[in-house]
Amino acid sequence: MADENAATGVNWTPSTMIRRLGLEIDNEDSIYYWCAKNDIPVFSPALTDGSIGDMLFFHSYKKDGFVLDLVQDIRNINMKAMKSKHSGAIIIGGGVVKHHIMNANLMRNGADECVLINTGQEFDGSDSGAKLDEAKSWGKIRM
Repeated sequence: MADENAATGVNWTPSTMIRRLGLEIDNEDSIYYWCAKNDIPVFSPALTDGSIGDMLFFHSYKKDGFVLDLVQDIRNINMKAMKSKHSGAIIIGGGVVKHHIMNANLMRNGADECVLINTGQEFDGSDSGAKLDEAKSWGKIRM
């Protein structure tokens, strides 16, 4: 991937990296395999939070210059939301993923439907524990 990045000058995004991993794994039990095979983007704003981030860090000492363009993925998910005639979200969990999906829908004046399943608590003020009425007040969902 780093060689392709250097040779073409085209930066990778988290979603294109996940697509490549899905193709390379070549395992029909993998959701990323099927997403890659069917050209369904998987957006992961926290891709670098964990083992993949550690590997990218270690690799940067071996071969510098690999670029993972997070901003392009934000543009891509927001534009998909903005151009959608209809948008819905089923979100299991909270945190970065919930915030990322809901913010993309904010760009289109809200998702048409939304189901949230999480254990987040409202009292701590986190986005994870926020209820749907909070999302409505921001324009992230329509009701």
